[in-house]
Amino acid sequence: MRFWKEIHEVVDAHHEAPIIHSKKRHLGIILTMAGYIFYAMYTVFFQVEAFRSHAVNSPYALFFELTVLHFIMFLTFLAFCLAQGKQYFRCNKPWYVLLRSAMAIGILVLYSLARVWTSNVDNSMLYSTDAFWLVLFLYMLKIQTPKGVWVGVVIGTLGILFIWSLDFSSVHDIVGGLFGTLSGVLLAITIFLTRYMVRRDPPLRIGFYNSLFGLIFFGIGTIILGSSKGWEFPEVSAIPIMAVSGFIWALALFFFLEAFYFTETHIIGAIALFFPIFTETFNWAINGESLRWPTLTGSLITGAGGLVVIIASYLSDKKNSHKSKKFKQFEFPETIESDEPD
Repeated sequence: MRFWKEIHEVVDAHHEAPIIHSKKRHLGIILTMAGYIFYAMYTVFFQVEAFRSHAVNSPYALFFELTVLHFIMFLTFLAFCLAQGKQYFRCNKPWYVLLRSAMAIGILVLYSLARVWTSNVDNSMLYSTDAFWLVLFLYMLKIQTPKGVWVGVVIGTLGILFIWSLDFSSVHDIVGGLFGTLSGVLLAITIFLTRYMVRRDPPLRIGFYNSLFGLIFFGIGTIILGSSKGWEFPEVSAIPIMAVSGFIWALALFFFLEAFYFTETHIIGAIALFFPIFTETFNWAINGESLRWPTLTGSLITGAGGLVVIIASYLSDKKNSHKSKKFKQFEFPETIESDEPD
């Protein structure tokens, strides 16, 4: 009984308006965009080439990298939480914080494996399929979204599949695509839960425990793998890159969580459709990789899908506002008193 009560509470949170009035929706969009830009920076800038080339045969390398990443995340969130006082660390919904942290770990592992199993940035874009899975979950739970949202999500998903199909050349691309898709499914579930959580635990607190549990998980995994398979220490020059990666992820996570105060869940999920544009742009500007017209076309299609979702939400607001004004203008006729005696 308690389980179903909790489920109903999570669903009800999606029927409620954002904590900040929807007129501030643009702030939520900007925050989410910033978060995905930082994720794209991590994908292109800070994936250590030495690890990516042999991580399939050496999971220890991947775990070591993610341990350092979460350690820096932990220190970042710890500093800000300590400034709020000791009481700030007490969770109102500890089991939800733990569950979200576990799923965030799963997302990062699957997302990193999607990058490891292919030499192309493109496979990581399947992470962006969260927009489709999230809207599907909302539909199954009878949580209403504007009709245009489905149109945008389908357009964006077709764009992602088009890009992925261009790079399909071996079994590695199938495995990488599977990992990327699973990370998108987990991200959709995480976004769904987060809408409920930020009304009870603030973003800094959620980020702190997310990084703490990640540090414990990947730290233990690194020790176990190092003890059984042998210790492999990276080059000294790679450590600062991992540290910067951790700070980048901390910023991205904070912006991502903060956005839930300003905008709806389906918009936050759909903005992931801009992720291919960000990754391809950074990959071209920094790594000097040429932009092939099919990849560029697919990225623009996914971005167009995300834009359709945002526009549909604003048009829905305008439509509802128009209906509200018409209702207020409607006057009920005054009661005509009868002159006849009772």
